Amino acid sequence: MDNKIYESSELPSEEKIYLKRDWLGWRVVEPYRNPETGKINWFNFIFGGKRGLFIMVVILLITGLVYLGTLEMIGQYKTIVNDPCMFCSDCQTVVNYALKNINRQITKGFEINESIINGLLK
Repeated sequence: MDNKIYESSELPSEEKIYLKRDWLGWRVVEPYRNPETGKINWFNFIFGGKRGLFIMVVILLITGLVYLGTLEMIGQYKTIVNDPCMFCSDCQTVVNYALKNINRQITKGFEINESIINGLLK
């Protein structure tokens, strides 16, 4: 069926649309049982229609991504716990390099501040 908007009198005779009124107004429903034949429409019964299928796919996608992310974090944690030194074999050199750079920046800041203060005192 195309996306054209039909008035109820213009609907083809073979096309059936079921409406339900709730507190938001009228909406189209997809019943799980065909009212005319009484047979169960298994797609609507299991998924709740096309909208239900879409929502279920989105929920499964989000759940799967969270699961994979958790597995990755647990794997990283196990790697670190099993052998922390192997995980970060050059930690000492990295930390020393960072501390030296921080020290240089702090001492440069003090030298600049001392020169400003000495210039103001003269």
